[in-house]
Amino acid sequence: MASPLNETSIDQDSSSDDLSSDTPDSGNIMQNPVVKYFVCLLYFLVVVCGIFGNGLVVFVVVRKKAMHTVTNYFIISLAINDIIICALAVPLTPLYTFMDGWYFGAFLCHLFPLIQSWAVYISTWTLAALAINRYVVVCCPNLAQLSTRNAAFVIAFIWLAAISVCIPFGYFMRYTEMKERGPRCDEDWGDEAKRAFTVAGLVMQYLVPVAIVVCCYTLVWIRMRSCAHANGLHGLQDVSVDATLTLKRKTNRLLMAMVLVYGCCWFPSNLVNILNSYFPYVLLRDWTDYFLPVFFLSHVAAVSSACYNPILYAGLSRTFRAEFIKALSCCCNNSDSEFSDADCDEPDTTLLKGHILHQSLRTQTTSGDATKDEPDEDNVLLRSSSNGRHPERFSSTVGVLV
Repeated sequence: MASPLNETSIDQDSSSDDLSSDTPDSGNIMQNPVVKYFVCLLYFLVVVCGIFGNGLVVFVVVRKKAMHTVTNYFIISLAINDIIICALAVPLTPLYTFMDGWYFGAFLCHLFPLIQSWAVYISTWTLAALAINRYVVVCCPNLAQLSTRNAAFVIAFIWLAAISVCIPFGYFMRYTEMKERGPRCDEDWGDEAKRAFTVAGLVMQYLVPVAIVVCCYTLVWIRMRSCAHANGLHGLQDVSVDATLTLKRKTNRLLMAMVLVYGCCWFPSNLVNILNSYFPYVLLRDWTDYFLPVFFLSHVAAVSSACYNPILYAGLSRTFRAEFIKALSCCCNNSDSEFSDADCDEPDTTLLKGHILHQSLRTQTTSGDATKDEPDEDNVLLRSSSNGRHPERFSSTVGVLV
């Protein structure tokens, strides 16, 4: 397994070239200029939308101090990683295929597969870390909650651990100069080692993170239902409790939508990689005419996951939607002058409502005792009191994601 992003294009491309020399009619669909332009257009749209959308996410979160929360730290990590995917990983696959050679040198032959695979691992592991954090916050409120400082350490650990796992992707690449055709950048390890690493990569990069996410969000959903049921069962019609449950549902809905979109986008690509590793000759013999089109479609679907998160934020988060509109309108209105924060610092009603709710809940919780500083989280927690009959309410900063 080369990079999860470029395995089939780099390894399979050379094999398909060998086969096409014996069967001239094979693979003609990818040589059609219309097909080439269409594929390049798809990749171009992914690059532009991904860089613009995720750049906007980073801009609004960094600029707005009220949005400096644990969840948004992970979201910034995902956005920066998606920018890397769109800028470095996405363009190389069609370029290498349509240029009939690797014209970027031996150093980049080793570097780019490493960066590509690194970015994919960061995405899945960050989504898993988000799910674990949501589980701890909602289902284990008695545990120490993650602070923004510790969240930064977790993100740094994910990035370092991902690159250490992905070193073989860059190491086992071979750059060769060929007289008959352009230079090649191919995998350089045996079939058995490649298959073993393909399976290991699939497990670490896809199956385990998805399993963690499914388990965590299932437990969160069960906990949310029990809290809602307890609220109705004991006749607690407190508006603040209903509001906090609604805020949590919306935040969980956004995070689960991110995972669902990512899993659906990457499933076809992982399936193609597995088939290419274990049944390469069957694919070449029986599916030669369709292999590259299927690969490109699955690859575009995979890398397009980098474009969807900003859309989900705008569609499912009122705060992000308001900040996106504010940033875009300010940029348009100040296109002839330097953009400044003072131009667009009108009060954010969504954040204000969340702050008011937060203060209300803190007042109800204190019961005359001094309220301690709590971790900077963007969710509201409910836990059962010691007698198990009435839910005891306590909160941390809310209104940032909803």
